[in-house]
Amino acid sequence: MASERAFGGISRTVFDAIQVASRRDHGTAYVPPGSDTGQAVTDTPVGQVVLDFAFDETAQTVSYTIAKKPFVVTEGEVWSGIQSTIDACKA
Repeated sequence: MASERAFGGISRTVFDAIQVASRRDHGTAYVPPGSDTGQAVTDTPVGQVVLDFAFDETAQTVSYTIAKKPFVVTEGEVWSGIQSTIDACKA
């Protein structure tokens, strides 16, 4: 079963900042570019982390589902990384 989390308080400005920060800091590619739904793909030394995402501007939420991750990367590490990026972008 896929692991999914939703994060609240995400305005359009914060969502855009999350994408910029994750591209800059982790090399994350968003497919398709500029979309409110799709996949965020990050290459790591041990394999790809692939997240399905859906941004709802009206509800001000973004949901992520872990579609793929290396065995050695824990779900907690993925969620912690996302939360850190969100917190930095909200500041």
